[in-house]
Parts: sequence; C-alpha cells; structure tokens
Amino acid sequence: MAIRESDTHISGETAPGVINTPRPGETMREYLGLEVAHLLPGLDIAANQLRRGENAEALRTCSALVLLDPGEIRFQYALAGCALETGDFHLASLAASSIVAATPNEADGYFVSGRAYFGLREFDAAIDDFREAIRLAEQAGKSDLQRSAEMLLQRAIIAQEVQAKS
Repeated sequence: MAIRESDTHISGETAPGVINTPRPGETMREYLGLEVAHLLPGLDIAANQLRRGENAEALRTCSALVLLDPGEIRFQYALAGCALETGDFHLASLAASSIVAATPNEADGYFVSGRAYFGLREFDAAIDDFREAIRLAEQAGKSDLQRSAEMLLQRAIIAQEVQAKS
C-alpha cells in the first residue's frame, strides 16, 4: 500500500490506518525511538539461552538484534557467535562479513570469518582470513587471538590438503 499525500493530516502526521516505514538510512531501532543501550540486555538473554542449550532461541534473539540495528557491531558478533555455535556457518559468514567491513583493521572479524569458512569447508577463504587475523593480531599485540588463529590456520591447511586428495 503506497502512502499518498492525501493520507496525511495537515500537520504532516500519517492518517489512522496508514503504516509508516523507516526513512532511508534509518535503522528500525531509530525508527522505534530506541537507544542501543535499550537493546544490550538482549545480548545477555542470548548468552543465557546458549548456556541453557536453547540454541534456536539464541539465534532468533541475535537475529532480532541485528535486524533492529545492523550497524551495531556487538550485535553482529553475537549473531556470528550464535551461528557458529549452532552450525549455521553461512549465516556466520554473513555476520563476519559485516564485522570485517566495519572493522577492516581488526583481527577479530577475520578470525570469526575464518571459522565460518572453515565450517563451510571453504578452506581457501578460511586460510586467507586466518592469515589476516594472525597479521593483525600480531600488530595489535593480541597474542591469544594470534595463537588461536595460527592453530586453526594449520588445521585449515591440513583439511585443504585432505580435501584436494579426495
């Protein structure tokens, strides 16, 4: 249903029965008049759902947070984490792509992306992402992340070799 000029009152407000939609570039969170802080408890809810083994519910919670504000990087990380936990590696790769796009000079997004591609058995992409994660983690002094990425890089290289022989 298209909104016609005749559907608005003189004041510019929408007439009863007409559904407003967010303006271009406006997030659903902004449209609803919410602050990011209003949604942050959703991250705790999702974490508790995962701890209780309610993986599908956690995934829905994280998805809802991302739908409300796709640009909020914490929501993308939560979605990627839930997706990895539930084995939805395609969804994890999509969330990881958003993380990398938003923070291209940080190792964490590449590490998450590498894990997603590893789960998808796309070892070339996983290897590239783990190598970038290692490089950026070393620059940032994130030795734990660097070691984790190095370990997964080795597993990805071995898996790639096995896959090539099959």
